[in-house]
Amino acid sequence: MTPPKPLVVILCETRAHEATFESFKAHVLDALGADLALCVSEGPREDPSNSFYTHAKYVWTCPEYDDWGDGLDTYEDGLHPNWRDWARLPSQWLGGIKTEPKHSGSAGILLVFRAFLRAQLQKLNLLDAYTHIIVTRSDFVWRLPHPPLTLLPEGRFWVPHGEMYFGLTDRHIVLPSHLALSGLTLTHHLKQDPSIHLSDWIAKDEHWNIERVIKASFANQNILQFMDWMPYIMFSVRLKGGHTSWREGSYREDLGLFVKYQGEFHTSRKIHKRLAGAPWTQETFDMIMAHENPPQIT
Repeated sequence: MTPPKPLVVILCETRAHEATFESFKAHVLDALGADLALCVSEGPREDPSNSFYTHAKYVWTCPEYDDWGDGLDTYEDGLHPNWRDWARLPSQWLGGIKTEPKHSGSAGILLVFRAFLRAQLQKLNLLDAYTHIIVTRSDFVWRLPHPPLTLLPEGRFWVPHGEMYFGLTDRHIVLPSHLALSGLTLTHHLKQDPSIHLSDWIAKDEHWNIERVIKASFANQNILQFMDWMPYIMFSVRLKGGHTSWREGSYREDLGLFVKYQGEFHTSRKIHKRLAGAPWTQETFDMIMAHENPPQIT
């Protein structure tokens, strides 16, 4: 059997590369035998001499928009003419896009980058060249090798169990290529007439975030049924003085870094200790997930 050949995509920025690239290369690229693509901003914080760039097979740069809604109009087809009215669905899943009311954060920028990434994958016919598309972030420190894709049942995809915020985390996803376009599409509701559909969405919940939008989008496209959980074995960090658009994090003297999300840090440490140097097999994977006891996907 031909082993899986994945493409790993770093989305948005190559932040914290000085602290993270070594573990990323060893535990993701090398562990999976993957190629690397950067789908990143053209902004001044990007340093094309850093290790992510020198190891990348593909580099796709997206302009930085004063209003990231212009980027969504550029890269996303079929948006309703009044799609910005969806900003009335609270509260911060359109951050970075000029709307009324204004949303905080940067989740709206993630919508643009996913649309931009889909365009690059299609333009270069990369969904035929790779078995899986793995979308992740550069500021992860990886405590363990990524689970091998041979443990992912055919036709299914992985999302880490953690940082869900009543939905599904936006920080990492492993998609078989035939599900990649659907898995990267988070704007189906923006293609609906808000004057007709918005009230139905508002009635579902008081507070919407990017995690809830992801889960709702997967359910709407009928792909949530193909999702499995994977262990959360990495954690996000920030350098002293490093840029962040959301969480500052807490400084740890032992790392010399800011840990951005304490839940990631403690979950990944717990799993690292539990695995105790054993390799990933179906047995060890199932053991870890049994201890994590993730909820049933509905």
